[in-house]
Amino acid sequence: MEAEIEVSHDPREAVADADVLYADVWTSMGQEQEMQERLRAFQDFQLNRSLLSLAKPQALVMHCLPAHRGEEITDE
Repeated sequence: MEAEIEVSHDPREAVADADVLYADVWTSMGQEQEMQERLRAFQDFQLNRSLLSLAKPQALVMHCLPAHRGEEITDE
């Protein structure tokens, strides 16, 4: 079995035809002072219905938890 991992700075390109999408929190403990800057910087990478529509229909969404709903991922 062969796997392919790609890194991209374009969120739409990154999820296009993806099998698995993995999210992590944008602001970890100790980075609270950077929260607003990180929210702005990563907003286009939020896993939401619009972005997921570009992945394969059976794509899996993974998250290391705890999820910050409305930040890196939505309830959808």
